[in-house]
Amino acid sequence: GQQLSETQREDVRDLCCTLLNCYLTQLLDTGFMHADPHPGNLIVTRDGALCLLDWGLITEIDAETRITLVEFIAHMQTEDWARVADDLMALGFVAPEGGSPRDQGLVEPLGEILGQLTRVGGDSGVNIEKVTRDLDSLSKRFPYFTIPPYFALILRAFSVIEGIALTVDPHYAIVRECMPYLAQRMLSDDSPRMQELLRQLLYGDGQSLDMQRLQKLADGFVGFKTDGLTSGGEQTSASSRTEAVTVLDPRVKQGLRVILRSGGSFSQELIVNELVNAVDALGREALLEAAALFARSIPGSAALSRSPLAAIVLPFVRLPLRGAAQLSDEDRAALATVRGIMSLFAEESTTTTTSTTTGRTGGAARWQTAEWGDELLALLRDPRAGVRSSVALGQELIPLAGELAPGLANLWTKVTVRLLQRTIVRLRENTV
Repeated sequence: GQQLSETQREDVRDLCCTLLNCYLTQLLDTGFMHADPHPGNLIVTRDGALCLLDWGLITEIDAETRITLVEFIAHMQTEDWARVADDLMALGFVAPEGGSPRDQGLVEPLGEILGQLTRVGGDSGVNIEKVTRDLDSLSKRFPYFTIPPYFALILRAFSVIEGIALTVDPHYAIVRECMPYLAQRMLSDDSPRMQELLRQLLYGDGQSLDMQRLQKLADGFVGFKTDGLTSGGEQTSASSRTEAVTVLDPRVKQGLRVILRSGGSFSQELIVNELVNAVDALGREALLEAAALFARSIPGSAALSRSPLAAIVLPFVRLPLRGAAQLSDEDRAALATVRGIMSLFAEESTTTTTSTTTGRTGGAARWQTAEWGDELLALLRDPRAGVRSSVALGQELIPLAGELAPGLANLWTKVTVRLLQRTIVRLRENTV
């Protein structure tokens, strides 16, 4: 094989993303991380797989620290610097005798330093090495702040990955590239702290779903991969991919399995709540529109609305429907969420066909969608390939449908029951 830093392959950036996810899995899942990833130890084999050599130096991370590190990365993604400061204290950056980071005034300087990694790419001159130097200089101003030895090894490992990626993509920003791992971890881990972290990521400190954060989470989940490339590492064309037996992307299948687990999950509960809010709000909005249309359709309603009698008569005309369909602030928020999701789909449909691989989080997901469009064109040119693809799709969907059916039934039952419960509550409120 070749050193990853010296190979002339076109997929070096993708390999760096795979390597990053591999290191995040080592660090945050297993607790044992290869801590000597200098370029000579990172090899690309002839068949396109990654190989890590020399495991003589590893870093061991305990379970509590691993969870705190996940929270730290997530809070950096949302630029919640107050929580980042608390995370750093839990990770050993801030000595307890110095008091809380807030009391020491660390929140703002930490935001200025770490924010460089989340807002810009390496082409601006900001990278892990620079941020490490900035953090180290922070200890001169705040005597209770220091970089723990174990974290220095982590920074060194990630700095090597970042350095290789920057040689092929100057826009590469490593914190943003952590989102794929973070997304799959939060959607698949139902521990209480991960549930709270997922809620924070999607809702912030409010009650409404944040559309931009939802898009980042979805793009991140689709972009997660830790496997090597196919044998030979060849870049295949859209037409040749239609010959493959696999039609559905394995990551899409995994996403469905995570969300539609038969035993339920926290992410499933969030989906149920949003579905119930959306269906209820859409129904009430439609009822309000029906009430307005009904009122306007009454003969002489236009003239009546201008009459002095309007204030007396019209309320009785609209009352039967209006009371049951009054929109609350929660309903308006749910409608805004529905419209936001629809606008995201509309934006994706108009941008994916012209998008190219970028350094932004989600670039891989959008590029993948564009590839699906190329595949569709190839199928239209070759109907026989379309038949073969349809057969392959059916072969994949049949066992997948059987696997997902219990979870889908569970999801549908929850939505139906909660909609009925909400309807009963509404009717009771209107009869009081």
